[in-house]
Amino acid sequence: NGVSFIETSYEDGAMGKTDSRKRYTTLRRGVCYQIDRVIVTTHYAKELGGEDIDPKGVEHKLDQILSTFRFVE
Repeated sequence: NGVSFIETSYEDGAMGKTDSRKRYTTLRRGVCYQIDRVIVTTHYAKELGGEDIDPKGVEHKLDQILSTFRFVE
């Protein structure tokens, strides 16, 4: 896509919940741009009326979207 990002990531979990975060940062013409990707899962999804998800599958789909990012001139 022609845009280089610095990637930082971390995961945090407590009380049956996990946050997986990635931040993509780039500098263009003296302006800093950040794109944050956050995936939150809980062990109580089914009890709360939700469904279990595959976090790695969601991560892969979001990374595919990020790969299409471009600046418009």
